[in-house]
Amino acid sequence: MKVKVLIVEDELIVAEEIKEVLMLSDFEIVGIADTCDNAIQLVQKSTPDIVLLDINIKGNKDGISTAEEIRNRHDSVAIIFLTAFSDSQHLDRAKATKPAAYIVKPFDPKNLTVAIDLAFSNLRNSETEEIEPDSDTVVLKDRVFLKDSGIYHKLMLDNILYIEAIGSYCEIHTKQKKYTFSFNLKKLDQKISHANIARVHRSYIVNMEKIDTINGNQIFINEQAIPIGNSYRSAFMEKFNLI
Repeated sequence: MKVKVLIVEDELIVAEEIKEVLMLSDFEIVGIADTCDNAIQLVQKSTPDIVLLDINIKGNKDGISTAEEIRNRHDSVAIIFLTAFSDSQHLDRAKATKPAAYIVKPFDPKNLTVAIDLAFSNLRNSETEEIEPDSDTVVLKDRVFLKDSGIYHKLMLDNILYIEAIGSYCEIHTKQKKYTFSFNLKKLDQKISHANIARVHRSYIVNMEKIDTINGNQIFINEQAIPIGNSYRSAFMEKFNLI
């Protein structure tokens, strides 16, 4: 799944330019809003990961007030201001919303995509763990963002069937498709804190809810046999009994 971005900008030409830049970097644009009310509706409908906000937008509420409303309703959404305002008054108001970035127009396309990447590397809300600045993996309570070729790709944890380490790569299997990333399975396991995600072998992490059968030292998920390592069996069975 791609990282979803909502653009809040009342100048259509500028909004379309931003959309084109982000789509070239493989982000998913879930919509363009030109007022606070439109932005709130689109956030509720499409649950974006990032909202790009201009401060000067149509309507009675500006972009900073819009950010405050989004924060109150969806505190896991990353806010990035993209605006022509650079004065201290607007900056001080914007800081109160704890944005991931504040970019002054005219923007550089590369700086914009880098800011979005950094938004995930620097998440500091209650749903995240402490993350290294150069981390290739960002984990929230219900999703994981995995970096590949400079882009963070989102996977909802509930959609994962199992993860298999193969050499220096890991394959993440979902019902729909298979994803291949270069990351450390041990570090990923340490970061994920989800009741249904469990390490069962040095080379496997499984979603407990997706298990079809257990036969001796093997788990079966969608007819795929997955071994249970001796050093993981006790912890796995204890966790399994709680489900």
